[in-house]
Amino acid sequence: MIMDKSIGVYIHIPFCKSKCYYCDFNSYPGMDHLAGSYFSALFSEIRNRAGGIGDRPVCSIFIGGGTPSLADPGYIAELLEICAKYMKVENDAEISMESNPGTLTYDRLKSYRSAGVNRLSIGLQAWQDRLLKELGRIHNRRQYEENLDAAIRAGFRNINTDLIFGLPGQTIDDWVETIESVIGLSVTHISCYDLKIE
Repeated sequence: MIMDKSIGVYIHIPFCKSKCYYCDFNSYPGMDHLAGSYFSALFSEIRNRAGGIGDRPVCSIFIGGGTPSLADPGYIAELLEICAKYMKVENDAEISMESNPGTLTYDRLKSYRSAGVNRLSIGLQAWQDRLLKELGRIHNRRQYEENLDAAIRAGFRNINTDLIFGLPGQTIDDWVETIESVIGLSVTHISCYDLKIE
């Protein structure tokens, strides 16, 4: 019996533009001025710990947060270069990065794609602007649609959209509209989460 020894690597970027009302993740709004120090420490941690995984191939890297799309593309490029240098990253590895509408531009997306990110996850959460406002999101539906279009123009072909159901004030019709609207767009994957009250 042949066992697959490949692994996935998760890398956390804790900075956010603002804290969504439902979020209990390890994230910090208004602290992105510390990005230089954080990435420097992160790079050192990767260099120091990569030996612990030996020659096991890395089949996926997931850059989550927080809002990684707040990070300067240069940091993401250096991050992936260090991963490639100190880990056995497979040539066809899936390199995912979370992002939020309102933090993306075509130029940033193009830079992330050039750095090696080949899967983009965009946090829409709900189709209705009133629900987005209730959640404390920094974007509206139109910004999501514009960012999705920019991502496609920047070369992304593997795009996920995150959605949340069970929101206060969200009706079944709202949820159906959200699902049907996103299905009609150029996304390859949809992640649906129920609202978790911590």
